[in-house]
Amino acid sequence: SDTQKCASCANGGSSYTCTAGNYKSGSACTGTGTSDTQKCTGCANGGSSYTCTTGNYKSGSACSGTGTSDTQKCTSCANGGSSYTCTAGNYKSGTACSGTGTSDTQKCTTCANGGSSYTTNGGSSYTCTAGNYKSGSTCTGTGTSDTQKCTSCANGGSSYTCTAGNYKSGTACSGTGTSDTQKCTTCTNGGSSYTCTAGKYKSGSACSGAGTTDTQQCTNCANGGSTYTCTAGNYKSGSACTGTGTSDTQKCTSCGNGGSSYTCTAGNYKSGSACTGTGTSDTQKCTSCGNGGSSYTCTAGNYKSGTACGGTGTADTQKCTPCGNGGTSYTCTAGSYKSGTACTGTLTTDTQQCTSCANGGSSYKCNAGNYK
Repeated sequence: SDTQKCASCANGGSSYTCTAGNYKSGSACTGTGTSDTQKCTGCANGGSSYTCTTGNYKSGSACSGTGTSDTQKCTSCANGGSSYTCTAGNYKSGTACSGTGTSDTQKCTTCANGGSSYTTNGGSSYTCTAGNYKSGSTCTGTGTSDTQKCTSCANGGSSYTCTAGNYKSGTACSGTGTSDTQKCTTCTNGGSSYTCTAGKYKSGSACSGAGTTDTQQCTNCANGGSTYTCTAGNYKSGSACTGTGTSDTQKCTSCGNGGSSYTCTAGNYKSGSACTGTGTSDTQKCTSCGNGGSSYTCTAGNYKSGTACGGTGTADTQKCTPCGNGGTSYTCTAGSYKSGTACTGTLTTDTQQCTSCANGGSSYKCNAGNYK
C-alpha cells in the first residue's frame, strides 16, 4: 500500500498564522518535516484582550497572530504603581493607571511654595515670602491639587506698617506662619486725631503707624486738671489745658503781700482783696497810709486822731485833726493865755489850751477898791 501520507499543518496550513492574542511559537511547515511545527502560544496580559493590571500601562503592542514573539508587554506606572501616590511636597496631577492605557498617566507635580517644606515657591520647603502667611495645607502627595497656598498679610504685606493713629500690635509675617500676624491697634486718645480731654496735655507723640507701642499719652495738668484753680493766696498765671497742647499751661503764682496770709507792712492798709485761687491776677494790693506811712505823724498844729496802720486793716486809719486855738499858729483870744503847749504833730491829744485871765477876762477890770 501507499505509505507516503501528508497531513495539513495546524494554524493556517500553507499560510501559517495564529489567532489574535497569540504569536507563532513554532516554524512554518515546509513539507519536509515529520511533525506539525506550526505552533501558537497565547500572548501574556490578556491574550486576545490585551490589558494590564491596575497600576501598569500597555508598553507593547497587541498580538495580531502574525508575529513570532509575545509583544503584549506591561510596564509598572511610576509613583506607586497600583497605589498611585506622590512624595511629600507634590500632588497627583495625572490619573491612576487602570491597565488599559498605553502610557504612564501617573504624574506628580511639585507643589508651589516649597514643596515638601511648604515655603513660598521653594519646591521642597513649603514656606511663603516675607509679608505672606501659609493659607493652605502641606502637600502630602495624596492629593490631586496644589494646596500649598500663600496669602498676603494685611497692613502692608512685606512692608508691615499701620496707618497714622495706629501702632503695630502684631508681628511681621515671616512667611512661615499659618495666620496673618500683622495686626494694627488704634492708639488711644483720638487715634489719628491725637488729642486729650480738657485738663490734660499731650505728653506723648502721635502714632505714625510705624511704631510697636501706643505713644499717644495724656497727662493731667496740675492745679485741678479739668477744673483749673489755684490754692488760696495764688492766682492763675497760665491758661486752662484744652487737651490739644503739649505742655502743662495751668500755672499758679503766689500773690504778693503774704500769699495765703494777705497782710501789708506797717504803715499800709489792704486796698485789694484776698486771692482765692480762682482769679487771673494778683488782687492783694497794699496802699501807704497817709500822714507818714510807717512813721505816723502829723504836721505841726495837728494831733493824731486815728490809729497807726498795722498792715492788717482795710482802710487808712492814720488821721490828723487840727489843734484848737489857731492850729499851726497857737494863739488865744484876748483875755486868755496859752495854758497848754503847741501841737507838734506827734501827740494824740490837743495840747493847745487857753485859759481865761482873771479879773474880767477880755474885759479886764478890778473890783471897787482895787487898781489894775
